[in-house]
Amino acid sequence: MINFLEGAVYSLGFLSLLFAIEYLTRLKKYPKEITRRVAHIASGLFGAIMGIILEPWVFITFVLFFLLIISVSYVRKFFSSIHGVKRRTFGEIFLPMGILAAFLISGGETTTYLVSVLILSISDPIAGFLGDLQFDKKRILGSSSFFLCSLLILFLFLRSQPFSLLILQALLVTLVERISKHGTDNLFIPISTSLLLKVFL
Repeated sequence: MINFLEGAVYSLGFLSLLFAIEYLTRLKKYPKEITRRVAHIASGLFGAIMGIILEPWVFITFVLFFLLIISVSYVRKFFSSIHGVKRRTFGEIFLPMGILAAFLISGGETTTYLVSVLILSISDPIAGFLGDLQFDKKRILGSSSFFLCSLLILFLFLRSQPFSLLILQALLVTLVERISKHGTDNLFIPISTSLLLKVFL
């Protein structure tokens, strides 16, 4: 019960952050692509921490709760800071699904879970930020930055592994990110990363 109440408090705090982002977006007219990615990073980091400190059933309950909230918001377009981008994407719905999938696949193995969610919450939005730059080779820039960020995260957590193996894993996850469309990378990145780590660790 204490763990459930603790999770509820953390979740209310995170909801407050989303409301703050929404308020600032409407007040300052920040670009929706930027506020969406800020929310993406915040959501991923929150999920990474909660997946470690909460009991499994509590964490799963709150992920499903946030999935419900974001799905309703997607239909109603309440969080314009998240849903207001011009491109067609369902990434905000796939994000909690991806976090939950990584949690279930990892089976309580902290490193596998953390690496999977951190690549999702850091590498992916950074690639998006750089990929949005108006360069002729913006796709190459986005994929390259995703690969390098993913490789760095893998190295920080798995430095005892052969570096060539880390490069291979980063390349494979980068390929998954490259071919995923309409926000499905938010689901397939953590799934592919956690499965790769289960195989290679």
